[in-house]
Amino acid sequence: MDPVSPPPSSLTALSSAGTASAQIGSILRERRKKLKLTLQAVAERAHLSIGFVSLVERDLATPSLSALVNIAQVLGLEVGDLIRVPDGDDVVSYASTRASFSLGNTAIAYGRLSADFPDSHINAVELMVPPGYVAEEVEHSGEDFLYLLEGRLRVVLDGKQYELRPGDAMHFRSSRSHGFTNPGDGPARLLWVGDLSIFPHRASDT
Repeated sequence: MDPVSPPPSSLTALSSAGTASAQIGSILRERRKKLKLTLQAVAERAHLSIGFVSLVERDLATPSLSALVNIAQVLGLEVGDLIRVPDGDDVVSYASTRASFSLGNTAIAYGRLSADFPDSHINAVELMVPPGYVAEEVEHSGEDFLYLLEGRLRVVLDGKQYELRPGDAMHFRSSRSHGFTNPGDGPARLLWVGDLSIFPHRASDT
């Protein structure tokens, strides 16, 4: 599947934040072996299937950002140790200059919306999901809020499917098993807000 180009109004600076290389899998595998953890142990702690984690390690599957966070946390890593993400130094995220990042050339493009300041707790990203993309089901701490801006999105929550159209939203505890796919012919653009540790936050100045 060819990568999907986002509309000119958003995620325009795709190259400025970079795209993850095919080395993520090998980095994760080497780190796991250094910690003397089995694939099964990592999969169980990351709330993912052992088969999926194995595919990620061999660079045969591209994880969603939330799945990568789960795996990284098990291995004592941060997402920033694996990919280069935009900083959040500015309180304004302008659509015309927003940088994005992805975990592969055919994967989701993520645009950072949230800022970084001491004691901030939430992260927000704009997602551009290619048609046909299927995100693995995952669980993690906190809560998720989704708002579909364009396209179609099918969300699976605890085994139940929800079909979202533009203007539809979902809000749920992230400890519930959840995943999504884009069943449409074009890209789906959505807003995600949550407290998953995607980006590092600055410590308090006090």
